[in-house]
Amino acid sequence: MQETNVKKKKRIWLKCLIFLFLIITFLGVYICKIEINLINIWEQSIIDEDLPLAYNGLKITHFSDIHFGRTIFNDNLTNIVNKINELNSDVVIFTGDLLDDFINISDDDIAKLIENLKNIQAKYRKYAILGDMDYLNKNLYCQIMQEANFQVLDNQSDLLYVKDNQPIEFIGISSLLEMQDDISKAMDKDITNSNFKILMAHEPIILDSITDYNINIVLTGHSLGGLISIGNHPLLKLDGVNNYLKGKITKDNTVMYVNTGLGTSKLNIRFLNKPTINFYRLYNN
Repeated sequence: MQETNVKKKKRIWLKCLIFLFLIITFLGVYICKIEINLINIWEQSIIDEDLPLAYNGLKITHFSDIHFGRTIFNDNLTNIVNKINELNSDVVIFTGDLLDDFINISDDDIAKLIENLKNIQAKYRKYAILGDMDYLNKNLYCQIMQEANFQVLDNQSDLLYVKDNQPIEFIGISSLLEMQDDISKAMDKDITNSNFKILMAHEPIILDSITDYNINIVLTGHSLGGLISIGNHPLLKLDGVNNYLKGKITKDNTVMYVNTGLGTSKLNIRFLNKPTINFYRLYNN
């Protein structure tokens, strides 16, 4: 009888070990292979009474951090482009890190990459800024984005006019981590002017230094949501993020939206943190 009980216990332990092995295997496959391809659309209404009436209902799509060649290749990018185009946006914004370190891409990949990005549709404008990784080959990045009909704002601003004479000012700041940022140069005008201002920056820590610049909306990326994120507790916290991990963040009446990106970096994993495209609708009341 005692021998039978011992055998039963061994079988129970064996079943537990097998079950645990299957759980760990499934979790590993999900983190490394499945969630990295589950693209989420995060929709947000942005209400600001300073928005000129002509822009009421303006649709902006914001994507970031592709890190091409890690988990995103041209086949994946084609799917991303289709999802962006389904949103039928007025303005499309890319907040940096198209490329990645230690990843070499062929001339064929570059040609297809340009074709994919060129297929992104926007009614008025397509804007891009440089992330810290894009400085590894700045000339190539600018070539790709410009041939794909994106306007690269490298410490520059652009005025968008719709219907009337009061524009929206789109401001692009270059990477803080690469010490290439120059907001005074980017705005190139009196910061007290009455333009409605949308600032595009790669690293979310920009929020700590712009509260005196009368910015209406700040759009950033870089954080990747921490890759594995339990609530607001990231597994991988990158430089340039501070505690500004994802979503809507307000500081001293300045509102910032952090995109958690589409790709991966350092670790090719995601868990409880799907690749995300942000979609905003702007209203003045």
